[in-house]
Order: sequence, then C-alpha cells, then structure tokens
Amino acid sequence: MATRKLIVAALCCGLAILLAGGLWLVATAKDESRTSPLLSIGESATVGDLVLTVTSSDLTDGALATVVDVSLSSEASSAVGDLARGWSAVSPSGQQLSLVAPPLPSGAPPLCAATTVAPGATEECLLFFGSEEGTASSTGYTLVYKAADGAAAWVVT
Repeated sequence: MATRKLIVAALCCGLAILLAGGLWLVATAKDESRTSPLLSIGESATVGDLVLTVTSSDLTDGALATVVDVSLSSEASSAVGDLARGWSAVSPSGQQLSLVAPPLPSGAPPLCAATTVAPGATEECLLFFGSEEGTASSTGYTLVYKAADGAAAWVVT
C-alpha cells in the first residue's frame, strides 16, 4: 500500500512539473525582449539621440578601416564629441580588436576620436581597429556600438 502511495505522489509531482514548464513556455513565447539582428553595411541604427550608419569597411595593412556616418537628433541638448567612444570590433575568430590611430590617407574623412557632431547635424568619420591576424578580407568582422541607452551591431561582409 505504501508503494502505491509513493508512485501516485511521484506521478502527481511529475504532472505538476510538466504543467509548470508548459505555462513557462507560453509566458516566454509572448516576451517582446528580443535581441536586435546584426545590421549590414549601409543600414542605420538609432542609439539614444544618435543615428549611426556604417557606410564602408576595408581591411588593409593589418587595420580594419571603417567609415561611419553619425547624426545627432535636433532635440539633443548638446553636441557629442569623440565619436570613437563606444565602438568596438571583433574578428571572425573572436579576437577583440583595439582602436588605433594611424596616419590618415589623403582625402579620407577625419578620425572619429577628433570629430564632434552638433544637434541636427551629420558627420562622417573614420575608425581604425588594429588586427594582428593575417587575413586578406574583412568578411565576418563585427562592429559594435554600445552606449548607456542601447547598442547596435553590424557584420562586415
């Protein structure tokens, strides 16, 4: 008789666990908090008051050179300086690349670290990330912009 009671109690516990798991799946299926997809070159993202667009990217001489357009909302209270702050890059192998400041080629946009964008304006600037990898293409690199009020990521293909 005691064995039958234990088996019935175990079955009841199992059913309760299945029911709780099913309810959890239904509740999380309606969850709207999803990660944003990776953007492609030319696509824009809004992070806070900034609208960011990666317009081009190229890997040359061990540095990933990336041109970005940064717009600041006209409702912003003040200009934003050092547009390089918040950017990072990751190689296809997962190596975190460091921001470097090589000499600018002629006709290139200014470095983002030395660029300020005023409210209502758009600025184009250049980011350089150092790479120690001997790869000949920029395929698969991920560029990330993070700020206190959000983040966006582009995959360079």
